[in-house]
Amino acid sequence: MTALTDLFLMENNLQNLPPELESIKSLKKVYLASNQFDHFPIVLCKLPQLEQINLSKNFIISIPTCIQQWKHMQYLNLSKNPIPEDSKNEIKKLLPNSRVNF
Repeated sequence: MTALTDLFLMENNLQNLPPELESIKSLKKVYLASNQFDHFPIVLCKLPQLEQINLSKNFIISIPTCIQQWKHMQYLNLSKNPIPEDSKNEIKKLLPNSRVNF
């Protein structure tokens, strides 16, 4: 599984991710849209090589500051999550070189 680059787990009613996910250092894209996440899956912060994440259509209200570790992040989709407006501005500051969709 070390060559896995794209992980598609949309529409699976997931609420969390296993901590073992951090061992997949080849992972570049993670698609977690339309699940049941009510908090940001913190294991994603342990994957600084990530380039794209889709967490749209979940129930996430806040994002941890650890996302600033993503130096290669190109696109983060957080649309259709109840993230407050002031938090959206902070997220953009943490990822100044990334496209973030709310």
